[in-house]
Amino acid sequence: MAVFFTFSFLWHQLFHLQLAVDAYRGDSFRPTMYDSWAPFYIWRMPWKAMNGWICLCALAVAALLVFYYKRISTWRWAVVIPSILWLGFSILFAASDHPDRIFGAYAHYLTFANDLIYFSSPADIWQHYLINQPKLDVHGQHYPPGYLLLLMVFGIKIFRVVTYLAGVLTIFITWKLTHEMYNRKTAIAASFFIALVPGFLIYPTIDPVALATCCAVCCFYSLHRLTKQSSFLFTALFSLGSFVFLLFSFAASLWVLFAAIFFCFFRKNVNWHLFLTQLALALVMVLLLFTGLYLITGFNMYECFIGSMHRNKAINTFNVFDTFPRFLFRITQAFLAIILSCLPLFVFSGYTFCKWWKSLMLTLLIAFVTGNIFGETERVFVFLFPFAAIATAHYLTKNNFNIGIALGFSIFFSAFFEVLFHHFA
Repeated sequence: MAVFFTFSFLWHQLFHLQLAVDAYRGDSFRPTMYDSWAPFYIWRMPWKAMNGWICLCALAVAALLVFYYKRISTWRWAVVIPSILWLGFSILFAASDHPDRIFGAYAHYLTFANDLIYFSSPADIWQHYLINQPKLDVHGQHYPPGYLLLLMVFGIKIFRVVTYLAGVLTIFITWKLTHEMYNRKTAIAASFFIALVPGFLIYPTIDPVALATCCAVCCFYSLHRLTKQSSFLFTALFSLGSFVFLLFSFAASLWVLFAAIFFCFFRKNVNWHLFLTQLALALVMVLLLFTGLYLITGFNMYECFIGSMHRNKAINTFNVFDTFPRFLFRITQAFLAIILSCLPLFVFSGYTFCKWWKSLMLTLLIAFVTGNIFGETERVFVFLFPFAAIATAHYLTKNNFNIGIALGFSIFFSAFFEVLFHHFA
């Protein structure tokens, strides 16, 4: 931790010095202030009274988790505790920054809300999304219309409530999935870990990624059940979850890659004939859903994907070789951000007990495939956090590690990042 924060501080000092020396004006992707976030998305901010109270609160909760976790984990409804902690600290972190981060249009919520001016109704979004997409804000230009549609239907305040509910549901399904895969002890630990990981605690108040994360863990739970039994219900749930996930983010394709690798190479005792039959049926159902959407509304998901890809390339175009020092800073950002994004995908080590370097190589491959050269990997990979939480819980409980210590560290780590360094990832 000391090395991490020391390097972070020195990196930012050097980066700001470089900006001052060459009178940097920014580029087509980010203004100067945003460039200074990389690679950790943090900057130092003045100490405020509220920040201090939140840190003290996090320290108190951390101490309670260290000393009383074993007792808490024996409670029948212990999964309620991490859900309450997630909601409480998410709101506290948001309030320490700006009131709109709780229920208003802020950060990425604001960019989506601004795009509503181009549409008059939910039906208009389906019919004219592809025509208006080039006019949308930076996110709308390379996103499918799912978030925008929910904003139109519910309004910003209710939409924010929906994302919080999706976050709580993610914690519960993570608990249920882990309970069926391992045992109750591991399940409780996993639900705490997903609730207290910094990215999942902080990012849903800035970006509606909690919805995508909920879809991912729901789909994975359905797949898990399909390895055990033939069930039209779970086939339909998997199809519907995948359909909704793709309407929220094209990153769903990364989840498909993750799930396919996991089930093909690392799961044991799978009835493959039954599983592949159900999977083929689910694929047909997903295609039918998009076909039906096209026939009813005229919205073409394939055209949206191709257009989004081209616009994303145009948005991210800049001259990385403008000066050699700045090129080195950008390379540092990209490399460290990809390494940090590897953490969720270390799930493979937790499940399979393979050598850590195999997981690292696989993770680097998937991370580079995404093309996240700007370091926005934590937001892109947040839907993999539940699986990292499961792997962490399984590894620690298997080795009889003190889970309370790990959880106490997690919550204080989150508070330290958000409150002291204004961490947005």
